[in-house]
Amino acid sequence: MSKHLPLLLLLAILISCDSKDIQYSDNGFSWSDPEVNELYLASQNRNSEIVEESLSSENGFLILEALKIAGSFPSEKFTDEIKNLLRAEDQEIRKKAAFAAGQNGSPDLLEPLKDQLSEEQIPSVIKELLVSIGKIDGEQSIVFLSGFNPDSDAEIEGQTIGLFHCLLNNNITNSAVRQMTENVGNKNLSNEARRYAAGYLGRLPVGFDLNRYAGKLREAYTISNDEEEKQHLLIAFSRCNRDVKILEMLKGISENENEDFRYRVLALQSLQFFPYIEARESVYKAALSDIPKVAKEAANYFINLGNANDAVQYLSLGAKQKYLPASAMLLQAACKYGSKPVIEKVLPYVQDQFKKTSDPYDKAALMPIFMYSNEGIEELSLYAKEGNHPVIRTTALNTLTKNLLEDYKEDPDKVEQYADGLTNLLFASDTVVVRQTAGLFMSNDLSLQKYLDEKTISRIDTIEELSSLSKFLKTGSKPGNSRLRYNPSDYDVGILENYSDTINAEIITNEGVIEIELYPDIAPITVINFLKLSEDGYFSNNNYHRVENNFVIQDGCPRGDGYGHPPFRIISEFSPNSFEKGMLAMASSGRDTESSQWFITHRFSPHLDGAYTIFGSVSGALDEVYKVQTGTEILDIVITQGK
Repeated sequence: MSKHLPLLLLLAILISCDSKDIQYSDNGFSWSDPEVNELYLASQNRNSEIVEESLSSENGFLILEALKIAGSFPSEKFTDEIKNLLRAEDQEIRKKAAFAAGQNGSPDLLEPLKDQLSEEQIPSVIKELLVSIGKIDGEQSIVFLSGFNPDSDAEIEGQTIGLFHCLLNNNITNSAVRQMTENVGNKNLSNEARRYAAGYLGRLPVGFDLNRYAGKLREAYTISNDEEEKQHLLIAFSRCNRDVKILEMLKGISENENEDFRYRVLALQSLQFFPYIEARESVYKAALSDIPKVAKEAANYFINLGNANDAVQYLSLGAKQKYLPASAMLLQAACKYGSKPVIEKVLPYVQDQFKKTSDPYDKAALMPIFMYSNEGIEELSLYAKEGNHPVIRTTALNTLTKNLLEDYKEDPDKVEQYADGLTNLLFASDTVVVRQTAGLFMSNDLSLQKYLDEKTISRIDTIEELSSLSKFLKTGSKPGNSRLRYNPSDYDVGILENYSDTINAEIITNEGVIEIELYPDIAPITVINFLKLSEDGYFSNNNYHRVENNFVIQDGCPRGDGYGHPPFRIISEFSPNSFEKGMLAMASSGRDTESSQWFITHRFSPHLDGAYTIFGSVSGALDEVYKVQTGTEILDIVITQGK
């Protein structure tokens, strides 16, 4: 017996180390708690030491907040504490720890997740553990999940979502694909499980062959009464491009004026993977739709897949379509594939429309057609420098850049014809145009720098915005990540005590009112930032600069072209919340680059889960979201309830 005493003593020590006496204040959680305030101030500067200390605290509320932050701020310093918290007595802490582990992504956390899964009894925690296993990149995760045999709704949902995250990490197995095709047609599964299964199939790499499952997918679409599942099945149909029945389904949906516009947009997108000659007539009908998003998607089809034989037809459709941005896209297709006589018919009309319209977004829609003119480079260079609205200037430059890169691939010597116009843009008054143009001159492949004379180089040296280009011309060294120069925010979460748990607001546009609810409990810094910018009038008279057909609408740019932001950044605040339709979230170009731009989803978009900050949702009718077009103006954002 005595020889076992050292082992028993060691076990007792280990158990005592793992089991903290976690307490929750009788007064409940408070944003004004000094420890919570210190934690969030530290998090905005990504101070890992304070977060690590909070994870090891005995204050239950503080641990939960620290785990939320750890889920958006991966650090090796957190792994040991996350491992310990996976075994906490409190189920909410275990659940948050599981999310943080998946977001952290460390392979060292895979076995602790699996170990806790083998013991866990709480369905919501089981689900989160399975999801997080899928987020850990590597073969072990997908092998485990593919071989896992679920026997409850929580396990099925967790396995399905976990496999979806394996796919996002480019880990795919035939057994996982087969499992997803079984799930979408299974009426006994929850809507969530079927949605993620459909999302998985629609997210498979372009060209992945699902033709063998076409019959099952058709049946799943027919029997489903869930619009989000059906939309992702429409995307998955693009991987069944040899199935005649699916082709007929897509054609029927795309041309049906009584069909939900979201279904029609997705059907048109999937038709791009079927033979053009088979889909053409249906897309012609869609191109004349009175629904702007449908007409634009049909026009985009012809830009991508058109041919010379049908160029006159695109011209005819463009002349008939009354919505100018869609008309412009159809005319662009006519110019892209048409002969000189076709182009000569289009250009005078486009120039006339450009002069007549006062809407800068309509002008921007017409600008890609300018490249088909002999004076196109010169005209676009002029608009990029002197256009009277940021969206005109950046659209002109982006059009020039796109054509420059295409011409370079065809013949590198064609770069020279762009040199003079781009050189002039280095001295534009718009700093965004200057920075983007400077980036082109710093491309070693394009070799534009060889067209700069000594006088121009001397002038470059005197302009602050061109300091990076000046250094490049002298040393060949490119700048680092400029976003690191942004000032981090220093918001005090204590001000949330002035608001109720539910904060409502109205986004008032020239098309209607979008009612939203904010989520301070899952994204406090983001909500404070949105409240402050709204109350300061920052969003007033802004325009929605980005509308992706049946995906998102995006605003928050004071320039109206997507390149504007205040001189600070805020942290990412990721959460386990799923990107359902109507989610309000922050736009970003990477972790911790959020500032003022935000978006609202048109549909269930699971590939965004855990990668973008959700901070609210649409609480009113989504029809008001669907009305928004590129250029729709926000008149004001008003906080209506909660202060």
